[in-house]
Amino acid sequence: MLGMEVQIQHGNCKLPYLDKIRVVTRLLDSSTVRGRADATHSAAKAGRIEFVLQSLLGVQVPLHLDVVSAILDQAFPLGPDSRASTQLLSQIAKRHAFDTTLLALSWHERKGYPLNHFQYTAVIDACAKTGSWMMALHFFSAMAHRELQCNIITFSAVISACERGAEWERVLEFLSVMGRSRVQPDTITFSAVISACEKCGKWQKALQVLGVMMQNSLQ
Repeated sequence: MLGMEVQIQHGNCKLPYLDKIRVVTRLLDSSTVRGRADATHSAAKAGRIEFVLQSLLGVQVPLHLDVVSAILDQAFPLGPDSRASTQLLSQIAKRHAFDTTLLALSWHERKGYPLNHFQYTAVIDACAKTGSWMMALHFFSAMAHRELQCNIITFSAVISACERGAEWERVLEFLSVMGRSRVQPDTITFSAVISACEKCGKWQKALQVLGVMMQNSLQ
């Protein structure tokens, strides 16, 4: 059974790993029913995420929402919990599969599964770590459009992404937005802002931010 492929009713597209996902899903669900919240349960849960990633990233045809939905419906028949959803979205983004990330987010919305700042922050952080500052801005805007509240971790992630892209003006803009949102920057945030200014030779701006950071530390 593990070697089989499932024929999705979408053209002649065969999506690998779907039978494997079904097996992992059954193992996980059965262990939950029996109350075995132990290492076996954790391993099955991790295996489910890995199989989903392999399926989403291993499809040999252009992905669209119906294909992604077929894979995710098979893996999460009752819907993912917040932690599994956050982990999945983050792992997809870390692999630079941003179109797939967007489709996975659309699947959540289509199914009515809740999205919160944890999922979006994880995706923005993944964009920052891969140097994809433009995608970080895209997901930050999507988060604001959904009126999800940004916290220090969210702002630090998007500022870090812009810092890696030497987008010093955007970094300073986000620092101002933090102030208006009454989110207090921390040392990591200030360091990223200063680094962005230094990379672009904006020493006066860097010194100004350093002064603000020192002033905040004294309060």
